[in-house]
Amino acid sequence: MKDFVNKVLSELKDDSELNNNALVKMVLESANKSIVNNDSYDNIYVQLKGSLIGVNEHLKNNRIRSMIAQFNKNERTDDSVLHEMSKLGKLTDQLDIIKE
Repeated sequence: MKDFVNKVLSELKDDSELNNNALVKMVLESANKSIVNNDSYDNIYVQLKGSLIGVNEHLKNNRIRSMIAQFNKNERTDDSVLHEMSKLGKLTDQLDIIKE
């Protein structure tokens, strides 16, 4: 999680078009403040994703859209897919048996 958050923050900082935008600057400052305050990277991840989604509603920037897609891809693991499927089909007990 930490590496992913740092990668996104680095991409935002390195993009001269984005890092000059006031909304993006606020997102960067907020994330950096959370890191300095030793907040968990899970919380920073969630806040960063939400902030980027909110910022992109106004900016409609392809680069930010791509970053949001990276968040979604990062969240789409085999375990998360299995968890979603088990909730839909109420298959938790059967999956636990299979895993054993």
